[in-house]
Amino acid sequence: MTQNTTKTVTSFESGGIRYSADLYLPLQIDGRLPCIVMGHGFSGTKDLGLPAFAERFAANGFAVLAFDYRHFGESNGDPRQVVNVERQREDYHAAIRRARSLGMVDPGRVVV
Repeated sequence: MTQNTTKTVTSFESGGIRYSADLYLPLQIDGRLPCIVMGHGFSGTKDLGLPAFAERFAANGFAVLAFDYRHFGESNGDPRQVVNVERQREDYHAAIRRARSLGMVDPGRVVV
């Protein structure tokens, strides 16, 4: 973790699924932040490669919500390690809704 960012382990729920997420923020927050929502591709989880990018974005003034898809990592869902593109798209929509609901995030400036 860089000295000018914070990481908070969090979660959110949608459609009966609990998603595990990490919220990265700059230490200095002046107004509502643009937010980047990150989900790993290739069946990866939020802790595989994403932290370095998330920390860099946060150090440059962005909020970052990195999450695990259902069936992966620390998120709910059985069976485990199931790739379903339609459901992963739904998961991204759920993460975007969560990001837009965060008080420090500008809901009109959320990107993936």
